[in-house]
Amino acid sequence: MPESFRAWLGSADGSPSSRITPALDSPTVPVRLVDGTAVAMSWQGFVADTHLSPIDVSEYGEEVLDERVWTSVDPSGLTQEPACSQWTSDDFLELGRFGSTGFADKRWTELDLDACLKAFHVYCIQTIMPGEAGV
Repeated sequence: MPESFRAWLGSADGSPSSRITPALDSPTVPVRLVDGTAVAMSWQGFVADTHLSPIDVSEYGEEVLDERVWTSVDPSGLTQEPACSQWTSDDFLELGRFGSTGFADKRWTELDLDACLKAFHVYCIQTIMPGEAGV
């Protein structure tokens, strides 16, 4: 089965809740980091205000401690403007919302605003196979 990835980025074109939920909308599909750490025991747990652990591991299994991540998304997966002109701007006068890898509460996705010219990480959700999901 081919792997499928979806960015946890909100824009006027759509939100993660509309792009990711259909693939993972099961009460028994855990959401885990690539190192196996459980972030949530289900999609419903993932789109809650608090996770079991921070999302602090990269796709390569390396620690990414307390770093900023572009999102423009609230914990439920809905877009929260501004979003750097739909992620097409690197202008220092435009703003986007970011979260942080250092938190397991809602600040993982909804911490503050910053100038769009900055390079931050992006969370990606991977559907590995039926019954499993990864961040």
